[in-house]
Amino acid sequence: MKKIAWVLCVVLLLTGWLTALAQQADIVIEDVTQRQGESFVSYPQLSGMPNTFVQDSINRAIVADGGIPGYLAALPTMTDPAATGLTVQSHAQVLPTSTGGLLAVRLDAQGRIGPGRPGHAVVPLMYSLTTGQRVTAADLFADPAMAAVELEAMIARDIEPDVSAYLSADALYPLPMDRLLADETGITFYYDQAQYTTLSGRSGAVHFLYHELRPLLRMGEGSLLGDILQSMPRAPSAEAAEAIGRAVHAGRLPGLMVALGDSLEEALAAHPLLMDPEAFPAGEKYQPEDAHWRGSALIASDGRVTGILSHRMNLYGLITGEATQSLVEQALGQPTASLPLDEQAAVSYNMIPGKLDRYDMQGRILSFNYDSSGPLQTIWLSVAD
Repeated sequence: MKKIAWVLCVVLLLTGWLTALAQQADIVIEDVTQRQGESFVSYPQLSGMPNTFVQDSINRAIVADGGIPGYLAALPTMTDPAATGLTVQSHAQVLPTSTGGLLAVRLDAQGRIGPGRPGHAVVPLMYSLTTGQRVTAADLFADPAMAAVELEAMIARDIEPDVSAYLSADALYPLPMDRLLADETGITFYYDQAQYTTLSGRSGAVHFLYHELRPLLRMGEGSLLGDILQSMPRAPSAEAAEAIGRAVHAGRLPGLMVALGDSLEEALAAHPLLMDPEAFPAGEKYQPEDAHWRGSALIASDGRVTGILSHRMNLYGLITGEATQSLVEQALGQPTASLPLDEQAAVSYNMIPGKLDRYDMQGRILSFNYDSSGPLQTIWLSVAD
């Protein structure tokens, strides 16, 4: 059995939550991996927590709740190299608070995951790092039943119109309230593959940013989600400016797991497309089908990712549709350049007519597109000219 250890500090560096991290134990996540030929099963385990009872409780729960024993039992049968195998990958993240935080785990299983045809399954798991208990919709939403009604109305308004004609939009309902996962940007709901499948054959999902969910969330004093959001940097503040700087240096926008300079081939293998590429100045625009990319796209040229364009983003308090030019300038200062954006140029760049403010930062360019009435409409991170 092989163990690959990595310290959460790497993930948290990208989010800018170092202050919150310093208030926690030096938690380490180990991906425990067992292989059979090209097949493998990988799942996360914690170490380094001062409360070993909580740590052990979470580790056991990940194995049981994630169905790991069944996958491990099937692994020795994956001996035919010509047959479909089994892969189970894990993605784990700590959302920190001053008192503990939340462990969010996503298990992605593909191939021979059970009887019948090969398939794909996502298992989202969340645990309190204070109590070790499983975190559910009741911990995040003030009224889960009411939230389900409101969320389905949002799906009908904002998501259903963009569903491919090759898929059934009716499969988006009911929303799987028991299959949810929080991350640094929002909450994702994962469908069983039998209910809703994407064009690429993966289990479908819908994603909402926290500010889109404000009226529905359990945010009172002492609430888990309230503590998490309180720990995040928010503009205008020095912490938010530092977090934005780190994101720009890493070539990323929050929640979108592609970076400037990445191989386009590898990016598209991890994030299959929702539609065919479209023309973009000095490259092409690609729209991944992944739920986190709703309202966002990547730009590429010569086989490399050269830009990330988002009409739906919360950049540490700089929220599309809400933030003003004044707020952006309070957070980042005066732009390097400010250009008018007429209708023709706006269409070409998939933006809104108005203006484009550009910030040259660490060899990259962070641009903000405002419409004529003032609100921020688009955030564009790109490589330097």
